[in-house]
Amino acid sequence: MILYIRLMDWVVIFKSQEVYQVELLRQLLLGEDIPAVIMNKKDSAYRVIGEAWLYVPKEREESARLVLYNSDPEFGFDMSGRQN
Repeated sequence: MILYIRLMDWVVIFKSQEVYQVELLRQLLLGEDIPAVIMNKKDSAYRVIGEAWLYVPKEREESARLVLYNSDPEFGFDMSGRQN
C-alpha cells in the first residue's frame, strides 16, 4: 500500500537534525489522535547534513502546537507552540 499525502494541506511544526526528537514528538501527537508524518531530509551519504520535518494537517495545527507546548520544555516551544 502506498500512502499519498498532499503536503499542501499539511504544515511543518517542528524541524530538527536529530531524527529521534522528531519521532518522539510524532508519537506524542499520534497519542493525542493528531495525525503526524515525518519527512526525512537528511542526506543518506552524510548523516550530519539535513533535517527531519514534522508535518500535521493544517486544520489540526493549533491543537498540535498546544500539545507540543505542554510537552517537555527541552524542545524549546514558546507560548504559541512555535519552535524557538
